[in-house]
Amino acid sequence: MTKYLLAIVVVIGVSMPREAAAQASVTNVQIGYQFLHYSGIDGGDGASFPLGFALTGAVPVSGQWSGVADLTWGRHSEDTPFGDFHVSETTLTGGVRWTEMKNWWAAQLLLGLNHEGVSDCNDCGSNDFVFMPGILARRPLNSAWNVYGRFDYRHVFFEGEGVNGFALIVGVERPLK
Repeated sequence: MTKYLLAIVVVIGVSMPREAAAQASVTNVQIGYQFLHYSGIDGGDGASFPLGFALTGAVPVSGQWSGVADLTWGRHSEDTPFGDFHVSETTLTGGVRWTEMKNWWAAQLLLGLNHEGVSDCNDCGSNDFVFMPGILARRPLNSAWNVYGRFDYRHVFFEGEGVNGFALIVGVERPLK
């Protein structure tokens, strides 16, 4: 619970008004740490993926709208009586982002592919459709870099209903002029 509270505080702090280092109509690249959690997997408590990263690029399309490409990866590990067990989630998505005029926050909608890989099991992985609406907030770090926080809801469609989750991402953004 403390991790979630800390992430919310970071997102709120990042979104406080301040002069933006980049305009909404500027191409940018983001890299950050990702914490991923899926709820109720197989009727259980869910699974957290505390090791992860996100790499995102956004290119202006029209006015406040940008096209977005996003690559994320997360890893979940457990010690079992049969040895170490690892699950990795790799998501490749694309979509649109709307950035408000002062460039402090943005909303985005991403669609794409989620690949799940399981250690020591060649037939256990899957490739599934993922739906990811999200919000992000940014704040200038200096004249060349911004710091950002992002929250994504995720729904992965697999075998019936699928699974719901969320990702918290904190990182740096480099506007490319």
